[in-house]
Amino acid sequence: MTFLILISSCAGPKLKKSESVIFCVEVAGVSYFADENGVMLFGRQFDDADPFREGVARVRSNDKWGFIDTKGKMVVPCVYDYVKDFSEGFASVRSNDKWGFIDTKGKMVIPCVYDGAWDFCEGFAIVKSNDKYGFIDTKGEMVIPCVYDYAWDFSEGFAGVKSNDKLGVINQSGEFVIPPIADWILW
Repeated sequence: MTFLILISSCAGPKLKKSESVIFCVEVAGVSYFADENGVMLFGRQFDDADPFREGVARVRSNDKWGFIDTKGKMVVPCVYDYVKDFSEGFASVRSNDKWGFIDTKGKMVIPCVYDGAWDFCEGFAIVKSNDKYGFIDTKGEMVIPCVYDYAWDFSEGFAGVKSNDKLGVINQSGEFVIPPIADWILW
């Protein structure tokens, strides 16, 4: 059985004439990258791989994750238990069951001390510590303490939070604009 999954976004960045499309292909459990002619790029295969985001692609080799650039150069070695895509110049990485963040050069900029870490949105990332959620900034400072039962990404300057089975909305200073009294909230 053969599957073709095509993901397209009209709102995504447009390619310049000099840029080529790089496809992420998996055949019989092996991943590789191919050009628009189906030719394998970079002369190597991976255990797993994902499409390019912010100029790099997540790859797995020998059960460890890292990143390659669009030339096939390993820019972050495959040393992490798991990595997420880059967002706002940072990628969350897991090492020894703890999460932290690296920059686009692969430098650990926020140590792996969290139980969970999500993408940066509007300069804030959700982190989980002791089964509670809060937010750090791009310097790794805890700007909104881990006191919530759950949290959602910031959007338009606001984030949803869950406390005692009720939903509320906070601003980027951590102040409630809607206290946690709601069953649902949309914006």
